[in-house]
Amino acid sequence: MHLLHVSAWGSKPYSDIIKEGVTMNKFLIVLISVFIATTAFGSVTGSLEIRAKSDNTVSSGMSTAQDRVNIQFLVSYTNGTGTTEIDTIWNDQRSLASSASEILTLDDGSLTDPLGQVASFTTIRAVAFQNTSTTETLTITTGLMNDVAATTYIVVPGGFFAFSGEYSISALSNTITVSNSTGATSLYNIWLVGTSE
Repeated sequence: MHLLHVSAWGSKPYSDIIKEGVTMNKFLIVLISVFIATTAFGSVTGSLEIRAKSDNTVSSGMSTAQDRVNIQFLVSYTNGTGTTEIDTIWNDQRSLASSASEILTLDDGSLTDPLGQVASFTTIRAVAFQNTSTTETLTITTGLMNDVAATTYIVVPGGFFAFSGEYSISALSNTITVSNSTGATSLYNIWLVGTSE
């Protein structure tokens, strides 16, 4: 399983997210880019790309030392139902009132995509989640990644959360619950890719 959890940076549309932060002279950029092409669920492809960069420069007298990191993670999905293949996608921008919660059921046909197609998953390959609120914290509760018991993930204002892998849907892992904190209405973006059989 590959997991990214960005805690407290600004937000942009999740199709092309750049987040920047400066902490103790370290500069970090995380770039998430998601590309999907689909025609009536007949041909579905996608990719999840994560790039992390940092530069740590320390000067002392006439000398300068630098620690530079450039890490890139890319997973691509072709059309189909085998390993690293997808035939179903679902994405949405959703709103939650103060203190409200909602349950997204992944395998009962209740998810409809922007093209009006019904998404019902048997396997999830990747999830991307962005909290676009600048003030409210969102909580994600799901058993998707361990298929044993629900695990809680906290996504602070402006935060981003993503993972990829091979996750079969079962009675223990077929829902994602999103809960808003007390304060104001929150918007969030969510993107799922996987297979329907």
